[in-house]
Parts: sequence; C-alpha cells; structure tokens
Amino acid sequence: MGNWRALQDEIDIDASNGYFCLPEDYESIIMARLNDIPVDIQSIHYEYQKKGPGYIDAPVSFIYGLIDEGFVPTLSDLPIEGLDAITFTLVSGTWDASDSIRVDYITDTGKVVWNVSLTGLSTITLTPASPLVAIKSIQYTSMPDRVVVSDADDIIYAVLIPGSNVSEYRRYKVPQVPPETTDEWSVSALVKKKFQEITANTDVVHIDNITVLKHSFLAITAEDNADLDRANFHWSQVNKQLELELSQSRGGAKGRPQFEIWGAGIPGLPSRY
Repeated sequence: MGNWRALQDEIDIDASNGYFCLPEDYESIIMARLNDIPVDIQSIHYEYQKKGPGYIDAPVSFIYGLIDEGFVPTLSDLPIEGLDAITFTLVSGTWDASDSIRVDYITDTGKVVWNVSLTGLSTITLTPASPLVAIKSIQYTSMPDRVVVSDADDIIYAVLIPGSNVSEYRRYKVPQVPPETTDEWSVSALVKKKFQEITANTDVVHIDNITVLKHSFLAITAEDNADLDRANFHWSQVNKQLELELSQSRGGAKGRPQFEIWGAGIPGLPSRY
C-alpha cells in the first residue's frame, strides 16, 4: 500500500528512553521532528553500511536522525529484573474455542513456549516459573476484540488486534538521547497507517473513492479467473486514481527530492568560494 491521502496521520511520541515504538495502528514514519527539529529517518541497514557511521553510541548530533530498528513484539523493553506475570485482557466479550495465544519468552533458565486455550475466558495471566526477562514473539488466532497485554502495574506492553495474528511494533532508535537522561525528548511524526483487517460483519468501511473500489473489484475478479493481464490493467488504474487523489489533496505543495552524495546522514562539505 502506498502513502495515499487517507493513510497518513500525525502523532506525538515520548522518546526519552532513547527509543520508541509506533502504536499498534501505525506502520512506519514518513517524516519526523525531534524536539521540534526536523530529522532524517535512517534505514535498518544504516549502522551496517560501508559508507555509514557504524555503530552509533549515544548521544550524537541531530544530523544522524532516527534509526529504523524493524519490528518487535512489545511496545517497550521489559524491566531488567524481569516480570513475575503478564495479563491478557479482552476488551469486550469472551473467548471461544477458536481463540488461542502463543507466547515465546525468555527467563533466566532459557526459552519457554506458552500456548493456552482461552475458551469461555475474558482474561488470563501468564505466570512463569522464574521472572520473564524478554518476549520473543506473541502469536494468536481469531480474537473477537482487542486484547490488552499488561503487567501488575498496568503498564501496557502490547495490544493484540483482531485479524493481525501477530504482535509487532515498528521500533526506532533515537541516538541523540543521552543514557539515563532526565530531560524530556519527544518526536512529532507524520506516519503511515497500518492496514486493518475486516474481521466482523459489523465492521464499518468508509468508501473514500468509488472508482478505486470498482477497479479493485474488477481486478480481484480477473485474478480469480486467471486473467492476469486484465487484473494488472485494473490495478494500474487503481494506482493512477490514488496518485491523482494524492496530488489533488496536496494542492500547490510539491515534495522536493533531497540527495546525500557524501553518504547517508553525512552533511556536504562547505563551499570554499
């Protein structure tokens, strides 16, 4: 999915820990400001590139930007001492026989897999034999509503969305933040919304562009009939219509390309003339 008009939003996030994760409804950052100063978004390969900076040890200049660290299963790191328990709470209703949760986690004794049946329950607690120090993955099936994953202090570590089947959050490193800082650091970001699965007959779908919806239906029908040429034609029409809608919504504002000829995040040499 492209960065179309209806798929963008603006959010503010606390970055005082030296990292942050996007909330469950968002996929990635398009542009950002750190403490109101515009910064670049660097790729997950940034610290590994031959012409890059190598491993970045905080704190560094704003010119290095925010660094994409890919997807992680929780919104924040677990406490160093670990957790004695985490609770899964269904926002509404109860689970049935088709609902299940699997958690792969780490304790002092090694990796453990927790796979549990949820039939008839609305909340369940994972209580490991020894403190839980890291969560490697959270996988689930079905789910009638969102599930909040929290600890005894009501700190939320994840929100499981129906239809997604896996807990994942886009994480960004903020190398400008000094370790153990007491100052406030915040990120204001233009973000791309995550695709939301339709999981119930009562889900509301807002039809923004009838032409796009029509060509999408025709493309899917053509694919079902193994007519790939016709399907590709209709998908190309979808892309053109969305590009036109995005261009019209921008008005006179046009994006300008920026080039980093000295390498990612490296400023150009000052002119001597």
